[in-house]
Amino acid sequence: MGNRGRYLFKNTSIFAIGELGNKLINFILVPLYTYVLTKEQYGTVDLIMTLSIMISPLVMLNLGEGLMRYAMDKDADYNQLSSIAIYAILFGFVISLLIFPLSAFSPIVYEYRVYFYLYVVLSATYSVVTSFMRGKELLKQYVCCNLLNTFLIAVFNIFFLVYLKSGVEGYLLAYILAKFICVILSLFLCRFIEKGKKFDFNVKLAKELALFSLAVVPTSLLWWCINSSDRIMITQMSGIAENGILAISYKIPSILVIFNNIFMQAWKFSAIKEKDSLDGEKFTNDMFQQYMISSMIISATMIIIIRIITKVLFAPNYYESWEASVFLLVGYVFMGLSTFVGTVYYVEKNMIGNMLSAVVGAVVNIVLNLILIPVLGPSGATLAALCCYFAVLVYRYIDTRKYQKINVFTKNNIAMYIMLLGIGLGIYINNIWGMAVSILIYAVFLLINRSYAVKLIKSRIKTIKEIKRSK
Repeated sequence: MGNRGRYLFKNTSIFAIGELGNKLINFILVPLYTYVLTKEQYGTVDLIMTLSIMISPLVMLNLGEGLMRYAMDKDADYNQLSSIAIYAILFGFVISLLIFPLSAFSPIVYEYRVYFYLYVVLSATYSVVTSFMRGKELLKQYVCCNLLNTFLIAVFNIFFLVYLKSGVEGYLLAYILAKFICVILSLFLCRFIEKGKKFDFNVKLAKELALFSLAVVPTSLLWWCINSSDRIMITQMSGIAENGILAISYKIPSILVIFNNIFMQAWKFSAIKEKDSLDGEKFTNDMFQQYMISSMIISATMIIIIRIITKVLFAPNYYESWEASVFLLVGYVFMGLSTFVGTVYYVEKNMIGNMLSAVVGAVVNIVLNLILIPVLGPSGATLAALCCYFAVLVYRYIDTRKYQKINVFTKNNIAMYIMLLGIGLGIYINNIWGMAVSILIYAVFLLINRSYAVKLIKSRIKTIKEIKRSK
């Protein structure tokens, strides 16, 4: 694949270092949380973090995504973009003060409102600055900031939770202090202080960027609804302890999210560069096939061993979380595929199509949550998520074909999807026959894809050698 393959592989490698380091540290911390926090305490911090994820993009109009996309244009003016970002950050700090009166609607949130405010504004600021950093292709600096953030969270959490035994307050304070330090570092690396001394505020660019960002805000809200509304719904319908179980069920599948994030962050850069190439569609389909099979192999393997991992890593009272994790491991494959297809919207700057696909997912998710949570508890929430991600994939597959035809639903691919679902259902049934069926399907799945996997590995080795020779 020549230069385009090396470019994608180089960026993927950089993001891999950051993501794997972050997730490894986070993964190590999960057993600590399950032993020092009760299910009620973990459910509380998870609820606050979930709300923070929803609010953070709002307070600064999700400007980070817009900054990153516009900074990647060939004629981008970094000074003007950073000037707009500074105004957005100041606006976010002020508008976020509404958190204090609004938090009165939730007794749990109101008790920790100061921590909530600080984490929201610092997270939003960090997102804006590091997105700009990625747009400028300062990828190594971006990865370093993220690694430092995760490392500091670990250090502060050990200090506050183990040594001081500070509970919920210590958990939140650890995240706030880590984010504050990394915001300062990222501002320095992006030379924001220097830019602040010579403002160049372009009104026309600011309006254009604001329109792009405003179109992203509803999409962010909808994706929050898709990914996080189940936490609130299960808290209301089944209690805060059940939300603690649901929160833990997301931890093991997050390994698959690591893989998704690593590749997707790198793929955005390649997709933009391939926009006007003559064989861009063929290259995109090759990458889609490689990505799909790789993610499915990871997912299927984790489903087979999910009960063992859960038993080893978590406290006994969290063991039941494996059931909900099964559906997430299948669902995250479809989420990754829909993200790949949705990159077309990002390249074309068509955030309306992106938003409409999220509307479809949100509606499916909420309706199925209402139906399935009372029956299946946390497993119902994750089954709803699986259906939601698949619905988004179908919508995006149909809608993006006006720009680019990605072969999502070939006969072979559909067979692979069905096999993955079969593996998941067999394990979820939780008896010897279900296990036997899952292992059989898993073996056939690996057998079918063995030649493709070997070919993929050889291709990556060849790319590594080419990169070394070019240095």
